[in-house]
Amino acid sequence: MRGLIWTQEETVIAVVLNMLGFNCERIAQFLTNKVAEVRGIQPFTIDGRQINPPQYERTEHSVRNKIGRTRKEKPELWSEQENRWNEDAVYDYMSTTLGGDFFSYLTPTDAVEIYKKPINMLLVFLQLVVTRVRV
Repeated sequence: MRGLIWTQEETVIAVVLNMLGFNCERIAQFLTNKVAEVRGIQPFTIDGRQINPPQYERTEHSVRNKIGRTRKEKPELWSEQENRWNEDAVYDYMSTTLGGDFFSYLTPTDAVEIYKKPINMLLVFLQLVVTRVRV
C-alpha cells in the first residue's frame, strides 16, 4: 500500500522529537494520535456491530525513512562529525515551518510525555523555542 504524503509540519515534529531522544515507533504513535484527534476518528457502532473507520497511521518504518530522507535533503540539520542533530539548525527549521506552538501539533496526553524527558533536555528545548519565538 502506498504511504500517505507527509506534511511539512509532521516532518518537523518527527525531526524535533527524534532530536529529543524519542524513537521512531513512539514518534509514529504521536503523529497517528494527533491526526486521529483532529479528524475525530473513533470506532462507532451500526446495528450493534463495531465499525472501525479507515485509519490513518504513521508507522515506525515510515518515520525512520522520513527522518533519513530529511537528513539527506537538509544536511544542515544533521552533524555527521558529531553523529547528532544540529540543534540550532533544527530550531531554525522548526521556527520557519511551524505556524504556532510546537505542542499544539501533539495531543494533550502526548505533550505531557515530552515533559517527562530529562529536565536538562527539556530546558534546552524550551529555551530555544522561546528564543526563536522572540526573534
